[in-house]
Amino acid sequence: MEVKKRSTKTKQMVMNVLEQSDSALSHEEISENLSEKIDRVTIYRILQSFYDDGKLHKIAGDNGKTYFSLCRNCSEGHHHDTHPHFRCTECNTVRCLDDEIPSYPTPVGYTVSNISTFLTGVCPKCSNMLVLFCTILFAFFISDSISAQNNGAIPDSTHILPEIMVSTGWSHLQGENVTNVEKITLKQANYQGVSLSDKLTNIAGLDNFSTGAGIGKPVIRGLSGNRIAVFSQGIRIENQQWGDEHGLGLDDNGYEQVEVIKGPASLLYGSDALGGVLYFADERFAAKNNVEAALNSEIHSNTLGLRNTGVFKMSKNRLHFNLFGGYTTHEDYTDGGGNFVPNSRFNTSDLKTTLGYTGEKFTTSLKYNFLNEKYGLTEAEEEIADYSNGRNPFSPYQHLVTHLISNNSSFYFNNDSKLQLDLGFISNGRKEFEELDNAALDMNLNTLSYAAKWYSPRWNDWEMIAGSQGLYQTNANSGEEVLIPDAATFDIGAFAMANFHYSGNGYW
Repeated sequence: MEVKKRSTKTKQMVMNVLEQSDSALSHEEISENLSEKIDRVTIYRILQSFYDDGKLHKIAGDNGKTYFSLCRNCSEGHHHDTHPHFRCTECNTVRCLDDEIPSYPTPVGYTVSNISTFLTGVCPKCSNMLVLFCTILFAFFISDSISAQNNGAIPDSTHILPEIMVSTGWSHLQGENVTNVEKITLKQANYQGVSLSDKLTNIAGLDNFSTGAGIGKPVIRGLSGNRIAVFSQGIRIENQQWGDEHGLGLDDNGYEQVEVIKGPASLLYGSDALGGVLYFADERFAAKNNVEAALNSEIHSNTLGLRNTGVFKMSKNRLHFNLFGGYTTHEDYTDGGGNFVPNSRFNTSDLKTTLGYTGEKFTTSLKYNFLNEKYGLTEAEEEIADYSNGRNPFSPYQHLVTHLISNNSSFYFNNDSKLQLDLGFISNGRKEFEELDNAALDMNLNTLSYAAKWYSPRWNDWEMIAGSQGLYQTNANSGEEVLIPDAATFDIGAFAMANFHYSGNGYW
């Protein structure tokens, strides 16, 4: 009997929060406004029971969140809330609109069970605040001008006011500011290029610096190399990116999209990201309990290039598995006069695999990326007497081997706290051959990195984020030539940050 009373009291607490709100609420917002602490699983169950009973209806927002609002004329198992919903992009409030969604004619055989319309924009409250803000600014500069005239100042025939920039983005944190972020899908058909860096030149403000057909380095605002930070699998890529003859070190097979960050926002990733940031996002897993497979082939006419790639995805309950593989080979390319450029040929092979697990209290993904590259260097000092076109580079050429292993895990605790742990290891080997079987330059750069971040439970309107990050990096030479001396670097750091979430009803 006591358990039943406690369950009834808990349900009534959740219902009171919804009844007192004039807008739809997300799970997090409901939890914040409860008079007593309730674990999130219990809140989910209560909301689902209200939905099944026809007391609440769900709203799928464009920001990935689900909102809940009181039903108007629904019953158990039958929802009839076919009205549109509006989310303000400034205050993030979601409201039900009074208008009904009109019915649309459907082809024969189709039965409509649900209709949803979601609108985004600025609500009247935020619009009035913007007008008020602009009015105050205008009044300030007008009063300043009048004050100057009353003090005897003689205005010029041309008066230039200071530059004024009005922005309504004050509710966004810097980490949420996407003004300087461009996101592209790498599988779009119009993004063509011999190298991954070449394909990225379709983005405005991004160029490609190449010393050969396959070697490409991205250039952002005139900066490249170690002035551009590159992230893959959630960790920063360290692969001797300062070398002119060292490309991006990534293959686009297995990547779904790339985010390019330009401007001051890139400095959030460190001083080495002065030019910008390239953030590569892996392809998502297959849908639950599904298997996907595909093969793809490309032909490049100028280099008689061949590229073959394959993908296999499988998801079973909470387990997920991705496998990508590819092989690329190119002959020497032809210049504008129809002449072959000797030793511009190259070969690459890559393998990417991911094993993931998704649970209620624990999620993790283990990823491995292997890339093998052989590039001919076009600056051959002597004429090759027995030169003939082919696909295997002759001296001088370089051989690059990259191994990338990472693990991203998240732990969810009963007190609504969360721990994120990212581990990464990159091994990058670079060999340059002046003779066929003798590596004059042999360098190995190994980098072990970690990042741990803990999110505290929320206390009233406060929450804390604390963590640590660091790396251990070594560079070793095995060849006759030494470009960069043997070295070891050890970095470690700790940080803590407190966030205050103001939930008042005022304008500011």
